[in-house]
Amino acid sequence: MVIKWWNLGTYSTYDISDILSDSAPTTSSRFGIKVWHALKWVVAYLIWRNQNDMVFKGKSWSFPGALNEIQIISFEWISSRAKGKHLDWFTWLSSPSTYLSSS
Repeated sequence: MVIKWWNLGTYSTYDISDILSDSAPTTSSRFGIKVWHALKWVVAYLIWRNQNDMVFKGKSWSFPGALNEIQIISFEWISSRAKGKHLDWFTWLSSPSTYLSSS
């Protein structure tokens, strides 16, 4: 879902470590690399948190709502830590890959 949201084509992997170790796609921008790494850690954090909630609290995680949660939390995390950068909410939702080329 995240790869589709970022318009990065197809991504085939079977191991989470492959995704977490990959560098940012098609960018040499320092900010773009940081955005991509932050996004990956938000996804990993949400998977971990929701897995714990399912196991220990009996909660369920809505798969269709997962992308929305990723979008909101990643925007909040990245925009609050991006010193001197302005992230636009509508750009983040519609074409976040534009931030990969931001310097």
